[in-house]
Order: sequence, then structure tokens, then C-alpha cells
Amino acid sequence: MENFPFKEILVVFVIYLAISFYLNKKLGIKIKRRGLLSMHRNRYFLAIDFLFIFLFLGVIMGYANGDFTFMGSHSYLFAMFGLFIMLSINSGIEEWLLHRKDKAFYHEWLNSLLYLMILFILVIGEK
Repeated sequence: MENFPFKEILVVFVIYLAISFYLNKKLGIKIKRRGLLSMHRNRYFLAIDFLFIFLFLGVIMGYANGDFTFMGSHSYLFAMFGLFIMLSINSGIEEWLLHRKDKAFYHEWLNSLLYLMILFILVIGEK
């Protein structure tokens, strides 16, 4: 735990909160919270979300069985953050295609950028 990049992750999170506040308060772009099984989701995007989840489960089972040993200690990080990033990008694309006037896709893409930056910091911080 002595090499854990806590300060860097905290800085990224503060920047994320500042940008989210700016989008929400200054530009008037509200966050739309739609759950995975929400009634207002498009069925094609919902199917893509479940495809990502099943792919994630398959990769985790492959890691557990020792099939994927080429990535070393970062394999679980890539799988977990890969799932978060892909779900956020998929939700952002759904919002962009179906509800473009609301501009809520900015928040979804900001979330995926947050996950990507934290993954980058964790991978670089371990070396």
C-alpha cells in the first residue's frame, strides 16, 4: 500500500467533480441516471451492455483458470475498468443517438474518461 497513488487519484477525482459541476450548474446539462434494467433503455443498447457483462465474466473466468497469463498483475484491472469504460461509452452513445437534445451524454463520456484516467494512474503507479 505504500506505493498506492492516492494523491493522483484524488486529483483526478477533484478535476472530475469540477468538470461535472461545470456541466451541471453552468451549462445546465443534467445527469440522467438510467439503470441497467431501466424501462427507458433501448433494447439494442441493453443487449450490448449484457454482451459486455458476459464478456467480462468470460475474461474473469479465463484469468481464474490461468488461460490469460500474458498480462500479469494488471489483468484484473484491465478487465474491471474495461467493463466500466465500455458500459459508460455505450450509455453515452445511446444518449447521443436517442436523446441528443438533453446533452446527458457529456456526463457519460466524462465518466468513461474518469475510469480511463484512474486505470492509467493505477497501471503507471505500480511500476
